[in-house]
Amino acid sequence: MFNLSKSLVNKVTSPVENNTPAGCSVFFQTEACVELINEVFSFEGWNTPTCTKLSATDEPIDANDLQSIVIVELNQSSNVVEDAKNFANRIPNHKGVVVIGKEDAITTLRSLKEMGFYYLFWPVTKQEFIDFLRHVHTNQQQFAGVSQNRKAKRVAVIGTKGGVGNSLIASEAFLLT
Repeated sequence: MFNLSKSLVNKVTSPVENNTPAGCSVFFQTEACVELINEVFSFEGWNTPTCTKLSATDEPIDANDLQSIVIVELNQSSNVVEDAKNFANRIPNHKGVVVIGKEDAITTLRSLKEMGFYYLFWPVTKQEFIDFLRHVHTNQQQFAGVSQNRKAKRVAVIGTKGGVGNSLIASEAFLLT
């Protein structure tokens, strides 16, 4: 027999989709950008990002300290693509990388997309930034979007030895992640 009172009392909970970034590492140049990022994360109730001021030197980055999404602000850069290439060598391939910059050129967007980076034009509103980070997080969970273009660096070593009547060619390939 169907009991209406029990069915009204029992609440059915549907699983809530977690569409929030688990963590974020920020490398910034300007205080305005890091303030906006901290405001967005605080407003949304997300974990506070780890923020590091970018320096002129190419100091190594510990991959274990990086969160799932890496935000690199290059607003003071004269060439966003070149600076992003220099930064790409220090970030593992499985991280989602968002580059924030002031260059408004389709070539910049395409070059960063080929490298597997997302590009966000500065200045940006808080709501645009929230929507963008959710999009990046969703793509990263599904391994879709531009992040799938990030490939490991390949190194090949070839050696030869020979003489009269014999030749030897040896090769070995490595993937650096």
